[in-house]
Amino acid sequence: MKKFVLTTLVAIFAVSAFAQESTNPAHKNDGLARWSIGIKGGADMYRVTPFTATFNPQGEQYTRFEQRFNAISWNGGLFLEYNPNPVFGIGVVGSYNNYDRNGQDGTANIFYGNTIDGVLYNSINISNLVSPQRTGGWKKVSFYVGSGIGGAAYTYKQTASLGFAENDNRLDSYADRKFSLILMANSGLDFSLASWLSFLIEGEYRYYNMTNLGGHYSEYSKGDDAFFANVGFRFKLGCKRNVRNMTYDEYYGPRTIIQQVPYDQAVYDRLAAVENENAAIKKDVAAVKSDVSEMKKDIKDIKDALSRMNQKEVVQKVTATAENIEFKTGSAILTEESKQLLDEVAVMLGSIAWTKMDIAGHTDNVGNADKNKKLSQDRADTVKNYLKDKGLDANKMSSIGYGSEKPIASNNTEAGRQRNRRVEFAIK
Repeated sequence: MKKFVLTTLVAIFAVSAFAQESTNPAHKNDGLARWSIGIKGGADMYRVTPFTATFNPQGEQYTRFEQRFNAISWNGGLFLEYNPNPVFGIGVVGSYNNYDRNGQDGTANIFYGNTIDGVLYNSINISNLVSPQRTGGWKKVSFYVGSGIGGAAYTYKQTASLGFAENDNRLDSYADRKFSLILMANSGLDFSLASWLSFLIEGEYRYYNMTNLGGHYSEYSKGDDAFFANVGFRFKLGCKRNVRNMTYDEYYGPRTIIQQVPYDQAVYDRLAAVENENAAIKKDVAAVKSDVSEMKKDIKDIKDALSRMNQKEVVQKVTATAENIEFKTGSAILTEESKQLLDEVAVMLGSIAWTKMDIAGHTDNVGNADKNKKLSQDRADTVKNYLKDKGLDANKMSSIGYGSEKPIASNNTEAGRQRNRRVEFAIK
């Protein structure tokens, strides 16, 4: 029995640790209540030495069942429990446990015994683990298991001879309390009567490492033990907000259920074929990507060549357009026709890459040379500013006026003088 208890305790503690770890939420459920208190009590049967009377007052021998029935006494206690989630709980319970015994002749209360126990325990709600989606009446019933460790302060009082010799070295009568280690394992049902109240039915086993809870040292055991059958009530603090009123899914949200697909060789063969097809497709895609890369390179080379051809053509058009730019007589004011020509120049220069453009103003030799040079400078500045307003970079443009210093035709004829009155663009 003791090996079984120890094994059970280790298993329950291991499952408790797993339950607490595996159900650790990634989010906080603020506002939920996790505490409960309760009271419980019922019958107990302590297996101590001496166990109980073997003969009734009439001298008849008790049956084994009657001996155990006569060993039944009572207990009562209080508990406090904390549930971090609907699966796991940890708490402390304190109880007063009575185990009075009859004498060998059946006389009642020949000796008295009791123990005051304190146990730190854990509890696992098996129902929430096995059925996380419970609804209806099943949601109100929970099966739980638990284990714990604690200590006992016990005492024993003998009021008459039990048939042992006074010099029997097993006799250990005492009035002061002695202490023992406790190992505990239990299971039970929790019936939710309301959001704040539950009814409990519980079975429990406790092992005491001392062998003299009955006043005599047992020569057949390394410890005494006891069985409990209790009922009680649990008061859930926070009522509806208490996690004990929640199922697993209500607390964590619905779980994704993965359904196992039955083995089918044809399906696996098809999957293998699909993988091979995918590998071939990937190979083809890689080849296509390589071809596309080569095509992109060729297209870029063509675009660059076209760009160079287009730039040369644009420069020629801009230079030719500059020859038709005119101003109002004796001023640097552009005519409306010239503004339209410069609009076209701005669009053409915006379509190509260029780094510098020199704008030069020229006049004929009629009139004062200084005034003609100033007029040519003003006209070059006007063109530059106009193109700047149309969006061209002013830092790439320069303007200069040469007056009549650089004629391209004879000033002796009207036709020659008209050609000398001009604006020139030098684009780089």
